[in-house]
Amino acid sequence: MDIKNKLMPVLLGFFLLFGSNVAAKNSQAEISLFWNGLDSQSFRSFALASSVKNRLGSKVSINVNCVLIKTPQGWQSRSGKIGLEECERIAILNNLYPSHISDYLSARFLYPDEYGWRQALSFAGVDPSKLEKVSKSATNKFLVKQFEYAKSKNVSDFAILINDIPYMGQFDSLSMLAEINNTFSSGERIFIPAITQKKISNMKMYVVESSAMRGKGKAKFIKVLEESMGNTNVSVERIPYERAKKLAKFKKLNIDFLPFYVLPANKTTTSVFSTAIEKGMVKRNKQFLTVVNVSDGGMFVNEKFNKNSLVIFAMTQCPFGISAENAIIDAVNKNLISKNIKTDIKYIVDVGKGQDGKERFYSLHGTSEWEEAVRQILIKKYYPSKFWKYLTIRNNDVSSSRWQKVAQTLGIDTDKITRDFKLGEQILKQHAKYVDRLEIAASPTFLWQGREVITGLADLKKIKEFKNINIKADSPQAAGACR
Repeated sequence: MDIKNKLMPVLLGFFLLFGSNVAAKNSQAEISLFWNGLDSQSFRSFALASSVKNRLGSKVSINVNCVLIKTPQGWQSRSGKIGLEECERIAILNNLYPSHISDYLSARFLYPDEYGWRQALSFAGVDPSKLEKVSKSATNKFLVKQFEYAKSKNVSDFAILINDIPYMGQFDSLSMLAEINNTFSSGERIFIPAITQKKISNMKMYVVESSAMRGKGKAKFIKVLEESMGNTNVSVERIPYERAKKLAKFKKLNIDFLPFYVLPANKTTTSVFSTAIEKGMVKRNKQFLTVVNVSDGGMFVNEKFNKNSLVIFAMTQCPFGISAENAIIDAVNKNLISKNIKTDIKYIVDVGKGQDGKERFYSLHGTSEWEEAVRQILIKKYYPSKFWKYLTIRNNDVSSSRWQKVAQTLGIDTDKITRDFKLGEQILKQHAKYVDRLEIAASPTFLWQGREVITGLADLKKIKEFKNINIKADSPQAAGACR
């Protein structure tokens, strides 16, 4: 069970914002997938590419690569430690067992847990112990090769290339099949029966906003919703929040976050959003479907205003969350932000039942991540004056198991932290409930003064109280997030 963006993976999984530009005429096609590790995008993109290859056979080849981040401390992945480890396995397979990688990935998605790679390798005919014996120097060489390859293709995030050209079609098998089929010469193309759809006109989407918001309804997200309608003409009407509250037709809508997107509830919309409706990500009544996308930023209208309060939502092993914490700590230490600002951290985890039926935590970067969150909660509870210093040192190597050494250096009783671990778990469950209620899934996310949601350091710097934070607005750390 992964940490999930509460809306975008479902919506983007069905209808990513893409248009079409693969035009050259060939007899063969290569689909290149660039991943940040194993996540919802990689699962769907591999299934998508595989379905097209199955249809077109030997005319299509698939290669899978990872997008890596090169730092002075070493390699990093947007999917954290577990994502980096998966990228290492993909790099080794690409170089030493290239004929086995397709079978491995097909099985890996059926064994998605942290240790499922062993079963997947066995299924693919590769001895897992042999993969573990590949030297660090050889693995690093393979990672460098992947890094340079992605760089040569101008790829720095998740991407799909067809014959080295970015795929700009919709995220479904038929669209990609048609796109690739069109690259072939006329004699090589297969027959694809046309699908005719009746054009629906004059469908209206309402976007409820507020003058208190720093930004308007996100153009990209509006476009995603529009594109999902297929052949439907969609017009957008922006409505101020104060006016929306007084409109009779919106009376039964629970407008609790802005921007608030409203679509008519008809056969087209309910069909397109059926999965999202079922999962509760899109709300439905007799007249409307309503959508919010907290991960894009915006404003809660019913949450309690908390002056000068800044809450950082983070995962303890997310490189972008760590960068955000470090930037705030640095700003406090250098008096770059007001001493009146009260800063807190809430940890992003999921709580669910394991195969044994018992309740357990799930974290994007594995068990060690939520365990570190528990320790940080207890250190902040019992040693508040030492917490930020602990975080400063610990963030230098947070994936290391040697947390006791850092704690003991600061005079923290590690036996007490270990002894009260169950209490820390109960507090972490409260964090999980709060995070789930607010539908926050991206690390880092900031909640300013109890209401305003800000995604990433770059946007936080736009607020006057944080304009002096010491980070470049265009750096990867400023814009990136773990989801």
